[in-house]
Amino acid sequence: MPKNVDGVDKNEYQYHLKDHLGNVRTTFAVRDDDYQTGFETVENPYFDNYDQITRLANFMKKSGSYSHRLTGGGTDIVGLMKTLYVSKGDKISAEVYGKYLDAQFTDEGVNGAALINALVTMLGGGTITGEGTIVQNNLNTDFISAAMADDGQESSPKAYLNYILLDKNFNYLYSGFDRLGSSAADPGDGTGTHQRLSFEEILVQEDGYLMVFLSNESDQSVEVFWDDFRVDHHYNAVLQADDYYPFGLTFNSYQRSYSKANNFKYNGMEEDEETKWYFPEEFRTYDPSLGRFMQIDPVIKSHESPYAWNTNNPILYPDPLGSDSTQRANAVAQAKKFVDEKKAGNQYEMGGKGAPGEKVDCSGLVSNCVKSGGESDPNHGDESSGVLNIESN
Repeated sequence: MPKNVDGVDKNEYQYHLKDHLGNVRTTFAVRDDDYQTGFETVENPYFDNYDQITRLANFMKKSGSYSHRLTGGGTDIVGLMKTLYVSKGDKISAEVYGKYLDAQFTDEGVNGAALINALVTMLGGGTITGEGTIVQNNLNTDFISAAMADDGQESSPKAYLNYILLDKNFNYLYSGFDRLGSSAADPGDGTGTHQRLSFEEILVQEDGYLMVFLSNESDQSVEVFWDDFRVDHHYNAVLQADDYYPFGLTFNSYQRSYSKANNFKYNGMEEDEETKWYFPEEFRTYDPSLGRFMQIDPVIKSHESPYAWNTNNPILYPDPLGSDSTQRANAVAQAKKFVDEKKAGNQYEMGGKGAPGEKVDCSGLVSNCVKSGGESDPNHGDESSGVLNIESN
């Protein structure tokens, strides 16, 4: 399916889940949303608090001209953040490059207590109300900040790439972090090496909200510089979903905003957007609101009405071509196969007739046609198995 990604025309695979009648119930695609910044622009709408962070043009950047500074010390704790709505099975990866001014760092004190308040304040744009209060209370109960949980022996600031997963009711589920090490120290002239912090794959176990953010939880004020921050969200996007009444009328339908509609729905047939009729591949059009075809049946002699749909039994039989139910079509096709191949045990010949009073042995033909029509036991099955339909041919 054609899809425009950041102004570039690309193709996207879409997948359709069908039920036993061939009705398309769900259309979905596997997608990757990539959110990244080098802090070069004044604005970036893809991150939650880009307009609240400190950007500096100096020699501590990794690429471009700018980097993002966090000083810690209890006043500048939470940096750039990305919040995602996630579903079970989603995969998220993240990375950032960081370094710190070695000349400023002298102790390893922790100021983890202020992290939650700073985090929720950032989410609320400077105030904590409503949902922010719920998040704050839940994190205060169960969440332990990276600085408090970190038992590493690094002689470096308490600066982290973090993630926190909340369920749909904002209850804390689990979290993780990656710490900036002493190898990221810079003497103050920009000659130090940036360290890459990353989460290669966060596998989401439950629907909810994922927060990925940068932090400096050092009790001492020490400048940490971040650059080239990226968050990648790999997920299954449900593009369309439909439920059906027995004769094909849709209800409880959903279509993702700005996605192209899938018009192949009931029995896999194409729906006309204007009339809402279905157009089977070969023979006629079908109106699901009436449960009737709009043209006469091409095999009219076989059914009780020339306009009937699936012998009035749409729960059991599909009719994707608009000519006959799949069961009966299979039985007729099997009969033709026996006639053409003339296998042993089938003595029926095209145009052949026995002498008066003689019988022609068609037992093999009938039994196998009935099996093809869906009857597992042709000797003791009921009349709906297809025998009467075959005889009427």
